[in-house]
This record gives sequence, C-alpha cells and structure tokens, in this order.
Amino acid sequence: MSGQKKEIIRLERESVIPILKPKLIMTLTNLIEHNSDRTEFLKLCKRIEYTIRAWYLLQFEDLMQLYSLFDPVHGAQKLEQQNLSPEEIDVLEQNFLTYLFQVLWELSIVLFLEHIWTPMEPKEKGKE
Repeated sequence: MSGQKKEIIRLERESVIPILKPKLIMTLTNLIEHNSDRTEFLKLCKRIEYTIRAWYLLQFEDLMQLYSLFDPVHGAQKLEQQNLSPEEIDVLEQNFLTYLFQVLWELSIVLFLEHIWTPMEPKEKGKE
C-alpha cells in the first residue's frame, strides 16, 4: 500500500449537484493516474455526449417531420398529398402531440432548474 493519504469528501444527498460539465469532466480526468486511462475516459465522455445529442436530434427531426403535416399554413395541403385515412391522420396527430409535450416537458424542467440555480441575493431579516 502506498503512503498516500486518501482525501474523503462528504456530500449531502442531492438528486442533482449543480456543476458545469467541462469542470466536472476535467476534475474527474485529473483524478485518473495513467495518461492512457485519462485519454480513454475523455473518449468515453465524448461518446456519451454524442449519443445523447444524437438521441435528441432524432427526436427533434421526428417532431419537425410530423409538424410539417400539421403546420397551420401548409399542413392541410401536405396531408392531402399523403392520401391518408382519418385513422392514420389521428395516429400521426397523436404522435406529434406526444413528441411536442415531451419536448415542452423537458424544456420546462430545464428552465425550472436554471431558475432554481440562479444565484439570489440573501434576504435581510425582516425584509421579504
């Protein structure tokens, strides 16, 4: 066993710890001893980020494709060109609304979290 003393950090339980992603990645990377392991860790982080971005991009493309059918300006024309049955249109509309509400939900969570993490001035006693 080496003579190095391990540093222990105690954290209170939180579902999310607000920290910038690059700072977290670099802090974790610097904890890794070997250069080759550091390089592999950074590759893993990039792969995870690209996977998440690809998933969101696919979701957005699906949403936009469905939106084009229900676009208030040209949507009716596009629906006519597709020769879809009313049942098929209902399914597409349900898919569009599902994607739309999922995106709105995710956006509302992000906005809510950004609001919570915005530094606020401390209140003085007796002032609300």
